[in-house]
Amino acid sequence: MNGIIHFNGNKKFGIKEDHKKAVVYFEKAWKEGVWDAGYPLSWIYYKGLGAEQDYSKSKYYLEHSAKNGLIISQKRLAKAYWGEKLQEMYSKDIDKAVYWFKESANQGDSESALILSRLYLNDKEVDKDLDESFKWVEKGLNAKYDTSGIAPYIAAEYYEKGWGVDKNLVLAYKYYDLSGTAGSKGKSRVSKNMSDAEIEEAIKQSRAWQEEHNTFVPSYYGLQHQSDGSYR
Repeated sequence: MNGIIHFNGNKKFGIKEDHKKAVVYFEKAWKEGVWDAGYPLSWIYYKGLGAEQDYSKSKYYLEHSAKNGLIISQKRLAKAYWGEKLQEMYSKDIDKAVYWFKESANQGDSESALILSRLYLNDKEVDKDLDESFKWVEKGLNAKYDTSGIAPYIAAEYYEKGWGVDKNLVLAYKYYDLSGTAGSKGKSRVSKNMSDAEIEEAIKQSRAWQEEHNTFVPSYYGLQHQSDGSYR
């Protein structure tokens, strides 16, 4: 998108940062139905970058791009209603926050799903619902977009403690193992109540998950990446 190139500049192509020109490109893209332009336009008018600061325009672009399915806008709007962002423009509204977190989570955003799991677990403004909380943990585990990598650790806690799901130490150990070094204490804790066979099964499931998702979580079991793409 030309707007991004001019907004940030590009030394390779000899393009200097020019926020005003970026605004022209973004607004043209928006008029042509490119909803992705809504998020940078919202930020531009919020900060007054290349255009006069205008909160009404900032809200317009953020809300309309969110309504048209742009995940980053949906999540930012959710956090605004949650009280974490954009407090100059939005008042806290937990119901609207939950609504927009669900919109972005259902499109595959792991962070939104995990925030929802926390809200249903222990937020004073949301009715506690362990089943609903675990549902969003599962969504976070299987999300298409995950930049934090913390979903396995959270899932491990739910399986260890039986929150919204039957207690299962094999799965708890598996997900602690998938959490890398962060899950070491969890593995040590649950292993005290597991048989050797159960631990072996958990490790087996962890390895299978890593191969299926084409990722590698180092562990003290010496899992190594093989030339055929597997881990053994």
